[in-house]
Amino acid sequence: MWLQILSIMAAMPAVVVGESLVVAKKVSGHFILQAKLDSDLPHERSQFRLPGTLRSLHKKFKDGPKSQEVSLVARQYAEDTFGSEAEFADLSKLTQQFSPSQCQNLASHVITYFVELFCKCNPYYASRMALANVGNWPHLLGFPPSFVETFWHLMVDIERKESAKHHILQGEEKRGSKWERSQHDPAVFVYQNVYMEAILATKKESSFDFTPKLDKLAATATPSEKDDQAYAEKYIKDNFSYRLCNPRLIGCGKHFAHSTSHGFPIKVQMKVVQEDGDTQWWKLQNTTSTSKYVPTPEHKFSIGQMLAFSPPFTPPADPAKLLCNAVTKQALQDHGAFIQAEPFDSSTVKAVVLSKEDHAAKMKIHLLAVHNRLQAAKKAAAEGNGLPGGVRAPQLMRPETMLLFQELLLHRKRNHSAMANNGAAAGNGSSSAKDSAAGGGPAGGGGQPSGPL
Repeated sequence: MWLQILSIMAAMPAVVVGESLVVAKKVSGHFILQAKLDSDLPHERSQFRLPGTLRSLHKKFKDGPKSQEVSLVARQYAEDTFGSEAEFADLSKLTQQFSPSQCQNLASHVITYFVELFCKCNPYYASRMALANVGNWPHLLGFPPSFVETFWHLMVDIERKESAKHHILQGEEKRGSKWERSQHDPAVFVYQNVYMEAILATKKESSFDFTPKLDKLAATATPSEKDDQAYAEKYIKDNFSYRLCNPRLIGCGKHFAHSTSHGFPIKVQMKVVQEDGDTQWWKLQNTTSTSKYVPTPEHKFSIGQMLAFSPPFTPPADPAKLLCNAVTKQALQDHGAFIQAEPFDSSTVKAVVLSKEDHAAKMKIHLLAVHNRLQAAKKAAAEGNGLPGGVRAPQLMRPETMLLFQELLLHRKRNHSAMANNGAAAGNGSSSAKDSAAGGGPAGGGGQPSGPL
């Protein structure tokens, strides 16, 4: 018995020993292991099994998109199941409107529906640990406090079942920015993102990184130059992350390089139509092992529900403001140090070196220099300084605008494919054969699910 235990422990990676099971440490840059979540959840549930007082629940509840989506689902289900008018299905007054059996039926449906939605849109250790505390449900799921107080016994059971069904993400935390030219592989998931495809369509090199590190600064770089570069790098990463958003996909498409079925990294490829009409295939560079792609089944959730329950996609700040803020910060520090300088000779406090007029004139010159620096920063930002390609940053789009933009580009792509097929049917078979050899077709990959914008 002891020999078996010792052999199992020896085969495990670096561990930490706590009061519960032995669990592998979190590796830097990687998601926390599913094994750690499985070992920590029972303890968390035992600590927060009861919802707390109604007063404490009210402190965590706020009307918003989540509570609105919950109300819509509850009313629709009540109307379809019990034949009641939609306006009478109010979760905060459920026991006053329906029989005990109907209340149990409706509550079970709503709880299961939104716990599943939350688990799919938030496949993270911290999110699942927070969900194990029933007192967090007014905030996490938008459930009215009185509903949580009444049906908490259903919640703890459903949370346990749903959490076991939906695994958290595993492997590398940040994947998807580095791509390389490749051949089409029919077994690999075909990802579609018109923003990324438009950039890769102009690239002739064999590899490309959407979030590159800028050139290393010299040792003599000023604090202002270092700040400028740090802000530019942050903008590039934030902008890339924002462009992955697709409200039609689980989690809004944030982790497209992981499977939504089992949570592990998968291989990904993209079909790109170049500016000259030729087809390129690009594959995601993998620095870790990947698991088999499993097609994601069609989900039942609406775009509004996905946006309400997924982590927000925060638009990157205006690059002009970022760069100017960096320069402003340094300029104010310099100006503050200048103002604090005493207009006296350091050798003797009594001996005046500069008159008030001379000191004021020197300050005016210094302020003019600060102003010139800020103007130069604004000009550099307007010209796209520090951004890929040296172009002005595009105007950011709201999620609904992004959907319309996506539809427009996909429509144009379908028209392009239709024209190519018509030309092939008229006798120009060479282009059709070329597309076929590359695994062509408007769906890109034999009808596999399309990816985000």
